[in-house]
Amino acid sequence: MLPGTSVQLLDQFGALTVNGLPGLCFNDAHIVAVSPALAGLADVNLSNWSCSVHEAFDGFPASSIPLAIADGIGCPTTYVSPVSPAIPPVVGDGGTGGTFFEDGRCETPYIVARGASSILCGNGTIQATEQCDDGNTTGGDDCSATCTIEVCGNSTLDVGEACDDGNTLNGDGCSAACTIEGTHSDKSGK
Repeated sequence: MLPGTSVQLLDQFGALTVNGLPGLCFNDAHIVAVSPALAGLADVNLSNWSCSVHEAFDGFPASSIPLAIADGIGCPTTYVSPVSPAIPPVVGDGGTGGTFFEDGRCETPYIVARGASSILCGNGTIQATEQCDDGNTTGGDDCSATCTIEVCGNSTLDVGEACDDGNTLNGDGCSAACTIEGTHSDKSGK
């Protein structure tokens, strides 16, 4: 399917077009809006279905907003938020296209709908997929720039961590405080 292919079955909702993403298969989806259609769902429910996203919207009516995006497709250009100057410019990664979101992501819409509200990380209100929202998009203050809780052992290298191996065990090279432990010449720690 070529980019810009019309979805005639959905014409009653406006002009919707899709990109068939030929030969590509994406397993990660990310919820970016609040809607009754997604009530009780999280990213994990939309992801890892052995090619969860094989088609994505590359055009939709202005009255609709993306509810979920196909993570990993990317954007070709650079974007500076006109709404929130606190959000650093997003540099496109040469991807196949996409839409820029106020949380700094640039990805391709996977689910779109009317009557939804965007999730804005950094606005001080915890919404849908956010674990925290401290009113800014600065990491190192226990709430990351993407509104996830910064904690040692979460498999994400947060501000102030030298390592994060996904656990809080000592003796495995990354301590319970996410600092690098001494080097070991073998598994016995000698």
